[in-house]
Amino acid sequence: MCSPRTAFRTCLAIASISLAVTPCTAATLGTTTPGTFVYAEASSPSTPVYRQFVDPSWTSQAPANSVSSAAEWQVVRNCPTRDEMALLSLCSDKGLRLQLRDTGWGSTSTLATDCGTSNTRTFDAAYEAASGELLVAYRKTTSTSIFYRSFATPSPSEQTYAAGFNDEPRWVGLTPVSGSDQIVLLVATDTRLYGAVWNGTSFGSLTTLETSLPQGGFPRAAASPGAGSAIVAWGSTAVTSARYATWNGTTWSSIADAPAASGVVYGVVLAPNPSSSGSDVLMACVDAANDISVSRWSGSAWGSATVVETNAGSFTQQRVGLAYCPSGATALLAWHRAGQTALRSRTWDGTTWSSTATGTDMGNETTALLAEAGPAAGEVSLAVRYRNAGTTLGDYSAYAQTGTATVNGTASGLVDDQVTGVVLPPAPTNAAGATDVTYGNNATATLAPGARKKLTASNGLTMNLTSGTYVFTDATMGNGATWNVDTSLGDTSIILTNGNLTANNSFRITTTGSGQVIVHVVNGNFDVRNTTSLRASVVVYNGNLLTGSSPTVHGTLLASGNVTTGSGAVLTHADQPFTPSNARLMLLRFSAGSMGGATLCSSSVAGWANRSNFSLMPVSGDTSVRVTRWRESTSDE
Repeated sequence: MCSPRTAFRTCLAIASISLAVTPCTAATLGTTTPGTFVYAEASSPSTPVYRQFVDPSWTSQAPANSVSSAAEWQVVRNCPTRDEMALLSLCSDKGLRLQLRDTGWGSTSTLATDCGTSNTRTFDAAYEAASGELLVAYRKTTSTSIFYRSFATPSPSEQTYAAGFNDEPRWVGLTPVSGSDQIVLLVATDTRLYGAVWNGTSFGSLTTLETSLPQGGFPRAAASPGAGSAIVAWGSTAVTSARYATWNGTTWSSIADAPAASGVVYGVVLAPNPSSSGSDVLMACVDAANDISVSRWSGSAWGSATVVETNAGSFTQQRVGLAYCPSGATALLAWHRAGQTALRSRTWDGTTWSSTATGTDMGNETTALLAEAGPAAGEVSLAVRYRNAGTTLGDYSAYAQTGTATVNGTASGLVDDQVTGVVLPPAPTNAAGATDVTYGNNATATLAPGARKKLTASNGLTMNLTSGTYVFTDATMGNGATWNVDTSLGDTSIILTNGNLTANNSFRITTTGSGQVIVHVVNGNFDVRNTTSLRASVVVYNGNLLTGSSPTVHGTLLASGNVTTGSGAVLTHADQPFTPSNARLMLLRFSAGSMGGATLCSSSVAGWANRSNFSLMPVSGDTSVRVTRWRESTSDE
C-alpha cells in the first residue's frame, strides 16, 4: 500500500491530467469526516466512546476499541486530506495507545508502554496539512528526549529527538503549519518552554521560549494563522502579560510581550481564523487576578486587550473556550464565572466583541470547557464538563473535616469545611525508626528513603530526598529550610507519626520529576511560618494545618482541624492525591448567534480538574474535488 504522502501527490497529478477520475484505494482531497467527540466513562474507562455530528444532531454513543487500562488523557485529530482520524489515549498504566478510524476503528496499537506519568499530557498527535501524514510525539520514562513516529508507512519505527531539554517533558503539543508539511512542537518541562519545528522529515529549529513558565494551569498554546506561518503564546511568572513568538516558515522571531494582563497569565487559548483569506488569531488569557482578557493578532501586531471577566471560575483550570466558526465570519468565547452555573459568552464579528450573554445553565460548576469550529459554516461546538451534585476530597484545594478552612489568597479548586460525607482517609500506619537525625546551620544532607526518629535542623537546611517513603516521629527546623525532592522514579511520601512538623521563615519544598509529594502528619500539627513555596500536598489527620503568609502551594491542603493559609495561592494539579467525584459531559451547539442544541453525553466521567480524557475534533471542511480512488487515464479517455 502506498504511503499517504505518495498517494496524495499521485492523486493530485492524475487529477490534473484527467477529470474522468475513477476510483482506487488512495487518499482523498478534502475530508467529509464528521465532527467527533471522544471521551471515557467512569463505568468503563478503558474503552473510549464517541459521538459524531450527523446533521442535525449528534449520534448516539458508540464504543471505540479498548485501550487496556483507564484513559486519563485523550486527543482526537482529523486528517485534512482523507476520511481518517487518529485517537491517542494515555492510560493509567502510563501506556500510550493509538487507533485510527476511516469507515471503522482499526486495531489499537501501543506506541509506548511507559510515558513516565499519566498525570500530565506528555504526548500529542498532528497531521501534516499538505501531505496528510500523521506524526505522534511523546515522552518515555524519565528521558529528557522526545520520541516520535511519522506514519509515512503504516507501522513506522520509533525515532528519538534528543534536543537537550533541561528536564523531562511534562507537556507536549503539536500544531500543523497551514499549507505545508511543517508542524510546530511545544515542550514544557519544569519552568521552561521549548519550541521546535518538524519539516516533514525531522525536527529542527529548536528555541528556548521561556525559562519562567507557570507551573500550573494551561499557560501555552500555538496556532497557524496562514500558509507557512505559526504563532506561539505563553505565560511567564516574570511578567503580567502573555509572551509570544512567530514562525515564518524558516525562522523564529524574537520574543515579545502581548497586551498586558492584570496578573501572571496561567491560561492561554488561541483561535486562528480558518477562512482562506484570514491571517488573524484571537487569544484569550486567564490571569492570577481571575481576569479573562481577549485580544486579536492581525498577522503582524496585537490589538488592545478587552477584559471580559474579572471573576473567572479558576485561573488554573481550562474553563474558557474560544473558536471561530468554519467560515471565519464569527468567533465565540465562552467561560465559567465563579459562583455561577450558567455559561457566559461573547461573540466576535471581525471588528468588535458583543456584550456578555448568559447562556445554558449547567446546574453545577463547570470544570473544563473546549470549543472547536463547526459542525456547520456558522457554528461552534462546545464540550463542557461540570460537577455532579456530590463532592469528594479530590474536588478540594483546601478542606477541613471538623474545623474551618480559610484560604486568604486564591485557590484553583473548592475550599470548604465540614461537608457531610467528605472525610479524610485512614492515616498511614508506618512506624518511625530509632535514630534521630540532627543538622546544624546551613547543612546540606542527602537522605535515602527509610524510617528514622526525630528530625531537627538549625537555619539554612538543604535536604535532598528521592522517590519513596520517609518516616519520622516529628520535625523541627529553623529559618530557610528547603527540601529538594526528586520524584523522577515515582511519588514521595513523608510521614510524621507522633508530633508536629514545625518550620520558621521561608520553608520550601521543591520537586523535579513528574511524581507527587505528600506530607502526612498523623498525630500533630503542620505549623510553618512564611512559607514561600510548597510543591506538595499536606494531610493532617489529627490536628491543624498552617502555612503562614504568602505561600504558593502546588498541591492540596487537608486537615481534621483548621486549614489556614496566607495571601498566596493554592494550585491544585493533575497529580492531586485523591480521586475527585465523577462529573458530567455536555455538548452544546452555537448557531445563528445563540447557544442551543444541548446533548448530555454522560453523567459519569472522571472529574479530574486538570486532566482531560475527552477531546473534541472539528470538521476540516470539504472541497469541490475529491479523489477517493484512481486509475491512470489516457488522453482519449
